[in-house]
Amino acid sequence: MFAEADGDALVGRTVAQLKFTQEQFDVLPLHFDKATLQKIHDVGWSNVLPGYALYPENFALKVVPFLAAAIVYHYREGHLQALLPQDHPIFTRPIIRNIELYEMLKDKVILTHEHCSDSHMHASGVPAVIATRRMVDALTKSVGTLRDKVVQDAVLRSNELKELLDRQPNMVCDALQARFRIDGSIPFTLQDVREIITQSFRETRDANSEINAKITALQQSLDCDRIRNPTDPSRRSSNSTRQGSIAFLWPGSSKFHNVPHGFRFPSDSVGAIWDLWFEGNQRFQIGPYMHISPQIDLVRQSCRVNFARAKRVVEKILSIAEDKKIIGAKSMVNRTNHHEVFDAVFPSLVSLVYQDAVPRRPSDLNMNTVSNRMQTQGATKRQKTTLK
Repeated sequence: MFAEADGDALVGRTVAQLKFTQEQFDVLPLHFDKATLQKIHDVGWSNVLPGYALYPENFALKVVPFLAAAIVYHYREGHLQALLPQDHPIFTRPIIRNIELYEMLKDKVILTHEHCSDSHMHASGVPAVIATRRMVDALTKSVGTLRDKVVQDAVLRSNELKELLDRQPNMVCDALQARFRIDGSIPFTLQDVREIITQSFRETRDANSEINAKITALQQSLDCDRIRNPTDPSRRSSNSTRQGSIAFLWPGSSKFHNVPHGFRFPSDSVGAIWDLWFEGNQRFQIGPYMHISPQIDLVRQSCRVNFARAKRVVEKILSIAEDKKIIGAKSMVNRTNHHEVFDAVFPSLVSLVYQDAVPRRPSDLNMNTVSNRMQTQGATKRQKTTLK
């Protein structure tokens, strides 16, 4: 257990008898929000818990607020009454005995998991499997809700169709009667009868088509095929831009990342970074580097700098390709055509950046070097413009 990050916290949660396989494993301590703590401060902690002034300072500041929240919560839920005799001293404390104070606090206790936005507490020592399980449970609940909606909608549409079919004979009769008068009939042929019946069936068919279209739309939103067999390769989209990539869970984190823990954004040649930008690194199952989020996926500042430089050069190549009408729009470049675009544009980029001093081996030019040179040229142009 101690081998992982926050291993001591993991042991603490286990010793506290939190169920490892259940959602409660990442529960946070019972606590009050900041506004409620301010109200208690105004009342005076000594009026809430007698002897507060005698507590050690660190205990009073860091432990007592959680203790007060726990007492209020477990009294409200009846746990204290079930465990302790009626004459236990805790029931004589103002926090329970003072009805006005108790009523002020009883609904203010915060019971939450993983993270609290008010106190900024974050559960540590929680294995990634717990966060994954919560996400799976949420997905299961969402799919169940959507399934129930589909069933209800299908029943509703079926009833509407049945009602429409039940009305059809009357619709035909009404249409026929409209052709007759009390004193006789207007000119009326067998073809007229056929047209009336055909029109009636056409209206029913149109209504049925609308119902089927709605049901099909709901089925597509469920993506039923993928839910039934998500591992079947034949059901994977061939147009996926992240083929062969997976999401990564870092130790001590409940967020999914585009890169594994400890990943470093590389400093390599322009061509190599360009390939990674659109293809990713299949060996490590990392998707196209264009999807990397510097704030979420890159911990080191040097990696964020490398990413920013790579993005600057990639954007420049795409702009040149767009200006030369090689592509209609930047978004048109993908993993299937990026080689052709690069080969057509890279010589222009080198000439633009290095002008008359083109290196002997442009293919070895480092992405960071090219980016820095572009940045310097941009600063020089801005200075000249300012002087003018």
